[in-house]
Parts: sequence; structure tokens; C-alpha cells
Amino acid sequence: MTIGKKKGISKSGRFKEQKRLSPHPCALRVRARETDILKCEVAVMSDLRIESYVCERDNEALASMLREDPIQAKTGLAAMNDHPDSVYMARLDKQPVGYLAMNGFHRRTHTALYVMPAFRRKGIGTALLELADGLFNRNEAVECSWGICGEDDRDALQTMYRHGYYRCFGAYTMERRGKPLPASDFAIRSYEDADYPAWHRAYESAFWHMRAATNQLPLSYFPPSEEERRRFAAVRENLFVLPADGEIAAIGHIERRHLYTVAVRRDLQGRGYGRAMASFLVNTIMERGEAVVELGVVQGNPAVGLYEALGFVVTERLASMKRYYRPDSCLSAPPEGYFDLRRYSEQTPKAEQSGGLAPARRR
Repeated sequence: MTIGKKKGISKSGRFKEQKRLSPHPCALRVRARETDILKCEVAVMSDLRIESYVCERDNEALASMLREDPIQAKTGLAAMNDHPDSVYMARLDKQPVGYLAMNGFHRRTHTALYVMPAFRRKGIGTALLELADGLFNRNEAVECSWGICGEDDRDALQTMYRHGYYRCFGAYTMERRGKPLPASDFAIRSYEDADYPAWHRAYESAFWHMRAATNQLPLSYFPPSEEERRRFAAVRENLFVLPADGEIAAIGHIERRHLYTVAVRRDLQGRGYGRAMASFLVNTIMERGEAVVELGVVQGNPAVGLYEALGFVVTERLASMKRYYRPDSCLSAPPEGYFDLRRYSEQTPKAEQSGGLAPARRR
């Protein structure tokens, strides 16, 4: 099961001790470090403890649990490597029995939760969810929590429904093995920081309309932000753009063996840019030593047909679950004319067209 706070902040900005999270007998003690990243311990009943992940102590146990549940492993492994301060271990009589893992605290926070089969239906998953709920309520950067579980995993779906999550859409995991794909004639280059405004418009123009077409409600638009721009700059070796006639027509993003994003600007779709970018990304992943290329795609997205034509096959059917913590901060649509590139360029100051951004909206 993949998942995604009570106010208690003192004048100094430190978090106060919390007495209880919801009706569950779960006491949360929070200590803020110098970086203000939370470290938490939870005592549930008398023999269950949830503690911050410590690599030297927990690495072997966490790795074993990640192998047991491939759906959760994708998020859990990334959190263990990139956000170890956002990983928590559940222990029953000192034995590791589950974990909670998050990719930090962002407006769209992805969180994975796992409990070993022999220890389910004991309230451990509920305690982990309540810990995540407390953390998200305290962190104003988190607009919503989202994650995935098996489409037929009724226990996981029921648990998430009880904790305020709803099914946003169905998705496929697809995999491809085999030889590299034929290269296209289009020139594809690495992402540069100056590409960010055009990247954002291409991404949102493709995915906002896809979300509308597949009835992902409520509709959401995420404006450009300096925080996102900094994150892109830090992983620019995994980002690529396809220029056409002096403009960015398509974008691509990979992470390890995962083909994370392929998007074509909506007014330039149907010209082969998506196939060219997807093929390039597949070949790049294979050149980096991966034998299997994996991607996730929304059920009902026409891109499923493209991926099948490139040799991908469906390996999992998933349910994407979401819970909003600050729904009022979610924009349902972009600024007027944002996706009409010519109209927008005429109305927008040159500073923004060349890369300058308005301050990100507080979340």
C-alpha cells in the first residue's frame, strides 16, 4: 500500500510535544533538528515502536521488506537513498515489521507504507498512517499526499479510504526488455536551466489536458516554482528536451530504469515527437546498464498505444490514491492563455519568457 499534521508550533518555530493522534492509542513525540526536518518516535500499545530510520541498524531489514513488495519498493528505495530522514521503521518487540517512507515534503508528496503479512490487522498500518498524517498537517509545503496500491488489493484500498484517501485514477506499470530502439532523426539534447519555463509549459499543457480527459478530479494545475527549478537543476543529467523550429516541442525525464516523463506540447502533438523522445529515453536507460525499462501510465491515456508499439507490456494494474491536506491552495486551471504559446508570449513580460519566475504560491 502506498500513501502519502495537528498544529503545535512554539514561538521559536520548534514543534511542541503532541499528546495524541486521532482516536488511535498512539502518542507522538517530535523533536525538530537544526534543519527542522522532523525526527519522530511513536509508541503504540506497549510493544510497538515507530522510530526514525537509522541506516546502520535498519538497512538490511528495510531492504528485505522492499524485496517483499515491489509496488512499494519503488518509492521506498528512492526514499532510502535520497530522503533517509523521511523513512520510519515499525518494530514489534524490537523486530522490524513495517516501514513508512516519503520523498521528502513537497506539494505532491509520495509516500509508501508496508507491513509484513504476518503482522497485519494489528493496527500497525493505522499507526504509520497517523504518523504520516501528523507530519503532513505540520508541514505547509504539503498540498496533497498520493500513492499507489494494487488495483485488487481490497485491504489496502479499505485502509486508505478509512484515512481520507480516494481513488484518483487507475494506472498500468509497463516494462520493456530486448534490443535498443531505432534512433530518430530528431536532435535531442540535455536539459539546461534556461529551459525551465518552456519545460513547465510543455509538461502542464500535456498533463493538464490528459488529467481532464481521464476525469482526474479535482483538476489541478501546478504553477512554476523556484523550488522545482532547483530540483531539476540538481538532476539535469536525467532530463532531456527535443527542440523543433527553435522551440521545445517535447521533454523527457528518467530515473534509474524508470521512464518517468514523456510529454509533448499539446499544440505540437501528432508529429512523431513523443515516439522519438520515448525511444531516446529507452536507449539512454539501456546504455546506462539497465536490462529492463519501466514506466507508469494512466489508464485511458492514448500514450498506452505508443508504448505497446515500442514493445512495452503491462505487468501491473494499480490504483492511484490521493488525499488533500490544503485543497484551497490547489489551482484548478492555469492562467488564461498559458497553453496558447503565441498569445501567452505576446502578453507575458520578457523577463518571464526568458526564465524569470514570479514567486511560488505559498503552500
